[in-house]
Amino acid sequence: MAEEQQLRVRPVRDRRPLSVQVYDQLVEALRKQGKPGDLIPPELELSAELGVSRTVLREALRLLEEDGIIERGVDPRRRQLAMPSSRPPAFNAPPCIVYPEM
Repeated sequence: MAEEQQLRVRPVRDRRPLSVQVYDQLVEALRKQGKPGDLIPPELELSAELGVSRTVLREALRLLEEDGIIERGVDPRRRQLAMPSSRPPAFNAPPCIVYPEM
């Protein structure tokens, strides 16, 4: 994203956990406006724009990282939209344990 271009998101409010609402808003905005490698705005700026605390934003960003949508940039404090990967999204999911019937 160019430095002058702003990521446009709306404040979120519904009954789901706030971090999930923020996650959904960011996914929608990134799909519409982002390209792989684009930097995500700093936490202070993004939390103010969304109207949420940095704690809530960090949880949403953690979820986005787990799902492979964003990744840490060269500067570990900055995040960027992830490059497309051949890895399936559930690649890091814990293995399913099947117990034999008794």
